[in-house]
Amino acid sequence: MTIKYTYPRGGTTIYQRSVPTALRDRYPSPTIKKVLKTTDPVKVARLVADLNRQVEAEWAGLLASPESSPKALQVHADALLRSYGLAPHSPDNDPRAIELLHDHIDNKLMRHAGGNDRVYQDADPADYLTTVERDVSASAIEISCASRTLTRGWSWFR
Repeated sequence: MTIKYTYPRGGTTIYQRSVPTALRDRYPSPTIKKVLKTTDPVKVARLVADLNRQVEAEWAGLLASPESSPKALQVHADALLRSYGLAPHSPDNDPRAIELLHDHIDNKLMRHAGGNDRVYQDADPADYLTTVERDVSASAIEISCASRTLTRGWSWFR
């Protein structure tokens, strides 16, 4: 019996599925692999059906909207960081890349405030940042240089 997206390996079954081309830049590998820890065809078929539902729902969410799920949001936040040359959870981020991201966020705040100091000081990030940008601000990014604190008095990087 052959079950799509699986192959036997060393006394177990491996689930392997290609990530859609449009989403490959958001994943560390072009394929998703999972050891199913069984060779029983009934169990494998059930596990594969569950995994297929999970990955297809995740992919649909990623294609539709970054706010569709927490996992999708994190994938988009990581992609935003990478677009600035930053790596999530890395102590080796380039301070210049961090500065570019801060400048982007500062510019969005300044555009939102429109020159009004009170609006600038009291602005809620939800008013001028996307959900992904707000998630980036909450990411646990370790950097080797001192973190820059924005004018509002809170740090984007902890």
